[in-house]
Amino acid sequence: MASNWTEYGSELSNRVVINQRRGRIGLCLVICGFVFMMFGSYSIVSKPSLGEEREILEQRKRLRRLERLEMSMNDTDAADLFEEEKF
Repeated sequence: MASNWTEYGSELSNRVVINQRRGRIGLCLVICGFVFMMFGSYSIVSKPSLGEEREILEQRKRLRRLERLEMSMNDTDAADLFEEEKF
């Protein structure tokens, strides 16, 4: 089987056939490697459940709100607020 349309119908040497086979096998191995990397990354990096996602969003909102309060206050008021927030 010719790998190039210009060689169609001509005799192929054993060296050309072996190189073409190695090229196809190499391409298959590269494609399989990418597929396995994608599946592996999806299995390692888990998607948070609905409850965990809500908890993360609430924590981000709380931290954003705390940051805005700290930015609007002077240093002593912010320190007092931080101490209250810890407990």
